[in-house]
Parts: sequence; structure tokens; C-alpha cells
Amino acid sequence: MKTQEIEKAAIEVFGKESQKDIFIEESAELTKELLKERRGADNLTAILEEMADVEISLDQMKMIYGSCEKIKEKKIIRLEDKIERKKKGVENERLNRAK
Repeated sequence: MKTQEIEKAAIEVFGKESQKDIFIEESAELTKELLKERRGADNLTAILEEMADVEISLDQMKMIYGSCEKIKEKKIIRLEDKIERKKKGVENERLNRAK
């Protein structure tokens, strides 16, 4: 079976609600590993494993709820704008300090 077929089968076999719960759990586990890293843990392997789990369960959320690509595109544009504003703000700070 291909990845998408397996993910779709998981929804069919275990049910939508169960797979939603899995997504929530996997997201929390990734959060936990990232927080551990911030406190100094050497846990790259655990982070990557949780990232993979989140990606797999996120693919299933897309199957359940539909694509979010159009919304994602808008949010990427907003993020780009934020980055540009931040860069300009940093440049303006440098200029003000140089005066």
C-alpha cells in the first residue's frame, strides 16, 4: 500500500474521532520534546520521530477536513510581510543607533 492509502485506511478502520485524538496526542508529544530540548536535552531523534508522527496524522486531518492550501498560501504571504516589516524595523534601529 502507498502512504496515502495507509492513512486513508487508518481513518476507515479506526474512525475519524480516533484519528483526531491521535493528531492531538502526537502534537502534544512533539510539543513535549521541543520543550525538553529548550531545557537542554539532546533529543533530536525523539523530535524527528514526533515530527514524523505529526506529519502522518496531519495528512489524515487533511483527508478528514479537506485541503488548507489556499489558506496556507495567504498565511505564507502574511508571514513574508511580517518578516519584511521586522527586517525594516531592525534596519531602522541600526540607523537610529548610528545617529
